[in-house]
Amino acid sequence: MERFKTLLKLNIKRAYKALFQLVFGAIALIFLVSAIAFYGNEYLYGGITSSAQSAGFKLGVVLNDTSPIADTVVNTVTGMSQVSDTISFEFTDEEKAMDMLIDGEVMAVMVIPEDTVHGIMHGDNTPIQVIFPKNSGFEAIIIKEVADAAATLLSSAQAGIYSIYDFYDDHGASSYRKEAINRMNLKYINMAATGMNMFDETTVSATGSTPIMTYYISGALVLFILLLGMNCYTFIARMSPDATKKLSLSGCPIILQGLSDYIAIALVMVTAIGIVAIPAALIMGIFDISLSTTGIVALLLIIPVFILLASALVYFISQLTLQNMNRIMITFFIALVMCFISGCFIPRVMLPDFLQILSKILPSHYMMNLAGSLLAGSFDGIALAMCLVFTIVLFLAGCLASHIRLRKELR
Repeated sequence: MERFKTLLKLNIKRAYKALFQLVFGAIALIFLVSAIAFYGNEYLYGGITSSAQSAGFKLGVVLNDTSPIADTVVNTVTGMSQVSDTISFEFTDEEKAMDMLIDGEVMAVMVIPEDTVHGIMHGDNTPIQVIFPKNSGFEAIIIKEVADAAATLLSSAQAGIYSIYDFYDDHGASSYRKEAINRMNLKYINMAATGMNMFDETTVSATGSTPIMTYYISGALVLFILLLGMNCYTFIARMSPDATKKLSLSGCPIILQGLSDYIAIALVMVTAIGIVAIPAALIMGIFDISLSTTGIVALLLIIPVFILLASALVYFISQLTLQNMNRIMITFFIALVMCFISGCFIPRVMLPDFLQILSKILPSHYMMNLAGSLLAGSFDGIALAMCLVFTIVLFLAGCLASHIRLRKELR
């Protein structure tokens, strides 16, 4: 163990000589990943809110039913903000409505015949005609589905009306039946016409339950940690085969030699991140990105785990090739590919199915899940466990690569 301690001290000393370079690289990376987090959010949903608020479609209405109850229903429907914000009703005669449809001024024309409401109340079910243009799009499907839903509700309402007949007759209260039926008819028509919750606003996000900005902060953090390791190759030196063999024979096997490199990498990365913490907050402020107290606590849990994994990846790649430029290019390529497949740039649900399946065998997938859950105020134990598993696997893979290389060099 004495030789291991000595080797560890030498590796740590060598690592901290490169601390300034690591800090400088970390600051540059913070600018990069902050821009990704900010502009990723803007690219995905920027400008959609304003356009969505003004979105809606015009519907031409030919109202031939002049009964008072029809006026009551129309006034109720058009007076609802949920409906008026979505649909603009253009009441006109049939000829003008058809001209508007041909000219593209309305998306559809609804023709309501005489005594429609009276027919609904008495079970006659006078059909309402909806006319679409020749090349109608999704609006035709939407209106059809709304009409089908209203028809289903009205058919259920008629069953309810028949039940009222039976109920009042069975209890000898036929004289009160008409008033009850009128009340229920108004309720049913109002429910069918207004669609109940049909026009309630529902926000659907490509990032699921994770807030969009939180999602992109998680992705930026994963990319930052993975790329930060590129600066560590300047101090990772490979000993000669003879020195490695002598250490192995004197009680410091390859796995301990690799562990000394791994610890040095992890320590210098922790130090560099600690130094750039305040500049990082200022740089994030430039991009209008802020973290709550809960978010800061989450980062204190996330960063150590990420550093352990990233250090194992750096150590593994350092054992694959001697050239630092090759190491850097491999790390850069692997980091970008893993981050893309894991949804750091584009949410996973927007990627092809085979990439979504492939992402589950990559460490970046579980890094994203862990960061997203902790920053959102929850905890993903599976993601944490998988991050630790990948850390061990990558470290052992690095030791194996070192062992194979040593055997080839000593032949």
